[in-house]
Amino acid sequence: MSARHSAGETEAVPTIDIDLSAQRLRLEQGGRILFECPVSTAGNGPGEVVDSECTPRGWHVIHEKIGADCPPQHRIRGPRAHRGNLRV
Repeated sequence: MSARHSAGETEAVPTIDIDLSAQRLRLEQGGRILFECPVSTAGNGPGEVVDSECTPRGWHVIHEKIGADCPPQHRIRGPRAHRGNLRV
């Protein structure tokens, strides 16, 4: 059984893959790319040391979605959305 499937499932679970070297995010399901976009990961590069401000590698589970009701370009810091728009 692959890490992308749970026991008893007939269809692949959607997964998000981040390519750190290419700075790309891919949403995949069943071997198909459903969505792809550029991302910006930590400037300190990859790493798993606590408080290193590095991008952790490995399998992670999304357990909470924040900012779903926010307008585009809205700022999100930590677990809360902030008033005002992000200046680009």
